[in-house]
Order: sequence, then C-alpha cells, then structure tokens
Amino acid sequence: MSRCDKPLFRRKLAEGDLEACWDDTFEETAFTLSKGGRVIAEMQMVDTGDALSVSGIQVSRPSDRKKGLGTRMYEQALAFACQKDMPLVSDSKRSEFAEAFWRKQQDKGRATCVKGRGRLYEFPMRELKKKVSAERFRAMVEKLPKASPAGWECNRYEIRKPCSVDSLAGVKRRRGPR
Repeated sequence: MSRCDKPLFRRKLAEGDLEACWDDTFEETAFTLSKGGRVIAEMQMVDTGDALSVSGIQVSRPSDRKKGLGTRMYEQALAFACQKDMPLVSDSKRSEFAEAFWRKQQDKGRATCVKGRGRLYEFPMRELKKKVSAERFRAMVEKLPKASPAGWECNRYEIRKPCSVDSLAGVKRRRGPR
C-alpha cells in the first residue's frame, strides 16, 4: 500500500520495497523502505537550492539497527542526488548515528567537512534508550562519536560529486586466519 500522494519512483531492493514521493506538507522528498507491509526505515531529503540535504533517517525497530539499513537509505539518497546532478549534504543537526556515518565517509575520502559547528540531534538516542535494556543500549552506542558541548566539529558534510561514488558501504573485513 502506497503512503505517497505523489510517487516519484518505486524499486525493489534486497532489504525490501523502496518508495520515494514528494511530501507537500513538509516540502521534502520522503523515502520509505518496507518489507512484508511493515515500514522498516524512512528518510527525508530537502532541496536547499544548491544541494540535496538528508534531514533525517529513521530505522523503525532497534532490532533492525546494525544491519546496514541506514547506509542503504543514504545510498538511495546518493543515487537521487546523482540523478538530479546535485551535491548530497548532511544536515547541520545530526544524531550520533548520522555523525558516525558521515565521519566514515570522510575517512574514506567520499565526503568533506564543511567548517563550522554542527548541532547534536538527541531524539534518536533518547528513543532508543527507552526501547532497549541498559546493557544493550551501552553495547549499541559505545563506539559512536560523542558531541562536545559546543557541538560537532563539522557544520555539515558534503559529497560534491555523488555520481562518482559507487557505494557508501564499508569494506567487509575478514575475520580469523587466512
């Protein structure tokens, strides 16, 4: 069942069915990834005039975290930015999860830091803390970056030439002896 009034496209992914639509209410492009009729991830993008900004990604259930769904949504944003021939940028207000993603992209040479201070978006962490045990919460967030009281070091991150990037996924490391 479509959640869109004005669908832009629909496509099948390994993780589920992706639908993108224009949302008149919020003046943004909304992406919904669903599997078996259940929404498992959502993303919002805003056209700033000179770039497409990912303003939010939500993974529906804590059990769906750490499965690459956020990265998969960012890859769809990258493809959309490439199609529009526009840079892809982060929001200046980012959660610890978004900051970790963008720092990895910067470390891999895919994204650059735009100087200035970004702000911490606390809602995702507060919601996760309510939904999982304290032990599981600590395990899920222990490796995430922590914002300073002044915020994140980068105002935002940007991928200037989205069509030149093949994937945003990490390189899988082999474990154990070769």
